[in-house]
Amino acid sequence: MEGIKGFGVTTSVFLILISTVVGFAKPNFPDLNGFIVWTSNRDGDWEIFRMNLDGTDRKQLTLNDSPDMTARISPDGRMIAWTREQRGREEVWVMNADGSNQRKVASNASMGIWLSKGEIVVFRGRNDVETYLHDLRSGSERRIWPPKGAGLRCRVQGATPSPNRRYFVGWSPSPRGIWIFSFDGRFQKHIHGGCEGRFAPDGSFVYWVMSPGTFGRASLKGEILGELYKVDRKMWYGHTYFPQLSSDMRYLVYGACPNNQHNHNTSDYEIFLMRMEGLKPAWSWPLRLTYHPKTDRWPDIFIHGGKRRLRKRVRSGLIALYAFTEGKGRIVRDISGVNPPVNLRIKNPKAIRWIEGDNGVEFVKSSMIISEGGAEKLLKKLRSSGKLSIEVWVQPANLRQTGPSRIVSMSKDPLNRNFTLGQIKSDIAYRLRTTRTNPNGIPELDTTRQVLDGGVVHLVATYDGRVKHLYVNGVRHSESQQMSGDFRKWDAFPLIIGNEATGDRTWLGKVFLVAIYDRPLNPDEVMRNYKAGWRIGR
Repeated sequence: MEGIKGFGVTTSVFLILISTVVGFAKPNFPDLNGFIVWTSNRDGDWEIFRMNLDGTDRKQLTLNDSPDMTARISPDGRMIAWTREQRGREEVWVMNADGSNQRKVASNASMGIWLSKGEIVVFRGRNDVETYLHDLRSGSERRIWPPKGAGLRCRVQGATPSPNRRYFVGWSPSPRGIWIFSFDGRFQKHIHGGCEGRFAPDGSFVYWVMSPGTFGRASLKGEILGELYKVDRKMWYGHTYFPQLSSDMRYLVYGACPNNQHNHNTSDYEIFLMRMEGLKPAWSWPLRLTYHPKTDRWPDIFIHGGKRRLRKRVRSGLIALYAFTEGKGRIVRDISGVNPPVNLRIKNPKAIRWIEGDNGVEFVKSSMIISEGGAEKLLKKLRSSGKLSIEVWVQPANLRQTGPSRIVSMSKDPLNRNFTLGQIKSDIAYRLRTTRTNPNGIPELDTTRQVLDGGVVHLVATYDGRVKHLYVNGVRHSESQQMSGDFRKWDAFPLIIGNEATGDRTWLGKVFLVAIYDRPLNPDEVMRNYKAGWRIGR
């Protein structure tokens, strides 16, 4: 790690220092395989610096008389974009991650936030009131903010698109604070009076500086979900700012200055790191990465191999898996590897289309995807275990569907089932038949908190033999009262996606993945599958 003047203290000495003096939790250094970049004025001018997470190989990447700020790392870790100010005008520059091949890519623009490997977001106009997508390969730009004819209720600065390009988050001076918008601007919601709004790397939520020492988290509907991280106010460096999650959401890097300071240009900001597990702090204390009396700010983080690790989905207990990788035809194959496979057939191909360029199908009209020749494997294994998990990645076509509309079901008709996961407007319903319920799986478990917002959502329903749980985007939302009961009364019903077997409980939308387990996934496993995403084999 850095010494007190930025040089010379070895990693081992630093670890002894922080563990004995302030009680920091020791990180697992083999896991800290990545690097950070940040802005610092330690040489008298604002420059970009880089350092490995284990404290080695600190480099100054820029060196000139012009301020260099807000460095951002590309998704593959190979390039860095940043803002340079020359003669009172801002420019966006890019360079290789080692500091070589520095070049200007946009004049009269700022930020350079990566949206994909070859595409960055730049802000233009006074106070960054316009947002453009800049293609690094062609140099072309396209304005995406403000949306035409939206009738905005505020004047947003720095509107940043979500990774799936369905939402914007930005800051407004009046009404002051963080706002979230749909891409067309029709949905507008003031979240909080804080600042520094960002989307999670997977686009599933917004996080921001809620107050000194606290980073907040909100849904894409603007509902505050609580704290992403709150620093222990016993720490001298308790005034936090500049939060940035790693692409796999396992690490949070941020800047913090002493509690009695708050000036982004002169305060003694230092860079800190916190390990996150299930979007909760995993260390008792953060790891301090920089030591310098000048101002270290605007960090970003890259984890080597993070995305590769995330693709490892939970396999234990998996008995059926549909990833919709076929791309054409009428058959959806069970790729769980557990024999015999329960393959599904698209009943009306004109009502269901394969999603181009991705895993998945879209129900555009009433139809169903139903198991061929029953689902005996599921019946046998689930009866035997008396436990299960149902996992789906879906995107509803609208929030008016009710019934509940059947997303995935193992049932005979509207009144007889083994299980059903369905949509009731903005919420999810989970029906499960046991020896303690009626044949319809009533009483059902609902989310009752309007968890759907029209975007892609990850849902997991579990039963451990006593209690049902519902998870939304990796987070547990609902829990039933203890009900007990087993699956002895289950019948040989088909597995169906998008409808009831009778065709009168239509669900419309996109389905990207369906998985069935013969055991309950625990919260860590649910989060692991959520972070893995739905794209298998691409």
